[in-house]
Amino acid sequence: MKNLQSFLTDLEPHTARPMVFEIGKGQRVPVGYHVTEFKALEYHTVDCGGMEHKFSETVIELWRTALEPNREYISVGKFLSIYNKVSPKVNFVQESELVFLYASAGEPAARYSIAKLEDDGQNLVVYLEPDGVRCKSAERKADALLGSVAGGCCTPTNSSLVCC
Repeated sequence: MKNLQSFLTDLEPHTARPMVFEIGKGQRVPVGYHVTEFKALEYHTVDCGGMEHKFSETVIELWRTALEPNREYISVGKFLSIYNKVSPKVNFVQESELVFLYASAGEPAARYSIAKLEDDGQNLVVYLEPDGVRCKSAERKADALLGSVAGGCCTPTNSSLVCC
């Protein structure tokens, strides 16, 4: 997972390259995608173990329409110019986790995290991986059982060995 600032920093040396998004197993977001929206989100959550969490997330929406089949990939420089135009209007947290939403016209959107970036000699390829659901309290329990978390499992008082 990348945060917003590290992603933007990683893009800087590649401004002339076309920006290609791969969403798994060689499947690429087709030419003609649009960056439709940037979102700065603040979360205040409670997991199934009763622990509170507060965090920020930046969401970038990508959308593809069949109405514009002959467009080219946008360049990294164009992507950065869109961000620079948006950023004075939105209070982005630079350390926030970065998530992409992607959908073709008529399809439901899916969430993706960044797996890696790669300059393939022609394009800057942003490899995205599906962003799944997690059980944070089960993760804490596993960490506690492995001895890597002092204090334990599901609650700050370690009152339960069963998380969910």
